[in-house]
Amino acid sequence: MLVNLYGKPYRTTTANIDFGVPLKTDPAIKDQFVSRNTTGEVHLQILKDLQEAEQELAGANTGSTIRVNQLAVQALLSRVYPFMEEYEKSVLYANKVLESHRYELKDLNNHKAGEDFLYRNSTEVIFTMGANYIAGAMGLYYEKPPSPFFKVSDELSLSYSADDLRLKVFMARNSEGHQRIIKKRINNVSVDDVSDMFLIRLSEMYLNKAEALAALGHSEEARNSLQELRKKRFQPSALDPVSQEGAALVNRIRDERRLELCFEGHRWFDLRRYAVNSQFPFSKSIRHRSIIYTGSGYADNGYYELGPYEQDAAAYIVPIASDEIEFNRGLITNEQRPVRPLKQ
Repeated sequence: MLVNLYGKPYRTTTANIDFGVPLKTDPAIKDQFVSRNTTGEVHLQILKDLQEAEQELAGANTGSTIRVNQLAVQALLSRVYPFMEEYEKSVLYANKVLESHRYELKDLNNHKAGEDFLYRNSTEVIFTMGANYIAGAMGLYYEKPPSPFFKVSDELSLSYSADDLRLKVFMARNSEGHQRIIKKRINNVSVDDVSDMFLIRLSEMYLNKAEALAALGHSEEARNSLQELRKKRFQPSALDPVSQEGAALVNRIRDERRLELCFEGHRWFDLRRYAVNSQFPFSKSIRHRSIIYTGSGYADNGYYELGPYEQDAAAYIVPIASDEIEFNRGLITNEQRPVRPLKQ
């Protein structure tokens, strides 16, 4: 999480020089200043920690979704390896989870209206920690929220086909036409609570595997993995075949990843890694609306635009706070971020 927020995206050709975050691997309190380690060093430490955890957790917490078990570690490894373009290993670890048969995709053909899609002991949930914030951010407690709230972009909601069952299970419009996420409707602390950001679930394993296989040129296997997920997201009569190959297949899988994992903390990190991918680079411009309080209510005030990664690369990195930079006497620095004026 830290390196993908405050460090550069992992680029295979420059990971040994690109800045990441400071790496501290011992508990001792030391009177010294810190500097950034490279993205390569940070990712190697992530792998080292996860591989050690995989061994130590053998047989532990097998029935829990809130205590880490070996399958949760393997699932996280399948997520980390695509960032490093080590696709064979991503397939290896995704398969370890899938072939355990410990988890099962939820068939949306059997979903009951009004039920949450996400909950702690869902057959899809591998691991979850922390609270769920989307319900509050989306203003789900109100039909017409009295203050600004997040809503689903038209670009995303229009990306679902009319036959895609996720459109009705994941989203709902209020009376004013605002599309909101309802994967989990209530933000409460209970035995059924599930995080919307610190979450690993089974559908990601199918998507990680499909993406990795497509990048390796194993198109038929990649399509099969993708279809295993899509079978649970469409009625059988509406399930169209996946026929793409090469770059078109990779992009199709990325699109499916966005549709399936929306508002679960993946998209921003995915956009960063796509932008520096050595085989299939992808970037886009992103608009953010500006909302102001007028004294009697809230109103649109134009928008800001984040350019493609190759144009606004520094803006894809969260800057470290200036007081930390001052405290460390300049050993940590931020890249100059581009100026983005308010547009109408």
